[in-house]
Amino acid sequence: MKTITIYNTQLPVVVLRGQRVVSTETLAEGYGTEATNIRTNLSAHKHRFVEGEHYFIISGEELSALRVSNPDAQISSKVRSMAFYTERGASRMSKIVDTDEAWDFFGKLENAYFHPAQIQPKTQNEIIAAMALANVDQERRINHVENKVDEVAETIEKIKRGSIPAGWAGFSVLRVKCGMTDAKCRTLVKSYDIPTDTITIMTPEGQPRPMKIVLEADFMATFRGMMSEAEQRNTKWFHPNMGLFQVIGWEAK
Repeated sequence: MKTITIYNTQLPVVVLRGQRVVSTETLAEGYGTEATNIRTNLSAHKHRFVEGEHYFIISGEELSALRVSNPDAQISSKVRSMAFYTERGASRMSKIVDTDEAWDFFGKLENAYFHPAQIQPKTQNEIIAAMALANVDQERRINHVENKVDEVAETIEKIKRGSIPAGWAGFSVLRVKCGMTDAKCRTLVKSYDIPTDTITIMTPEGQPRPMKIVLEADFMATFRGMMSEAEQRNTKWFHPNMGLFQVIGWEAK
């Protein structure tokens, strides 16, 4: 059996004699009062409620049938008769109870319970348009995936080739060009903030690993400038930013 949630409360959908109705207990909980107060109001304002129009009192076989067909209503087997309110009856009772909760809850009942929104079937043109939009969206997704696959394939190919962008070099190349050790090349890069980047190369074992590369022209220009300021000490050189270091074949650089 269908239920409707209003303010975190599960309401069983109860249909009597062709229309939706709510029980005394449901109204009491939603209106912020006691079930006995709802019953007292019904008795005290009997002249304002017409049975069959504002409410129903069911008992006997009709109550037994409802108990079996609508287990979500949780009607106790000890109950001999029950009152159920129509939309007009629930509205009238909310005015008598006259609390903020009652007015607010009936508004929710009116929209969500008594008059639930009906989903209108789509026309053939609307269905065709929706299918066309879905196809366009799917094609965009496929193209996006294909582009990503191409990018990944290109990246993998570059890794396999171990390609280094033009104008850049690894430290193994730079140490040969300048004659300093690998460690001193790295010190020069760090001390003078020479531009660097990281690429991925493939090891002989077939495993990818990161490799730092340096802008070669900037490195060599900085190296020559540093050497013009360095002080030679026997077979080695000294610079405040570099410490004591050795340069092989400096005269030819």
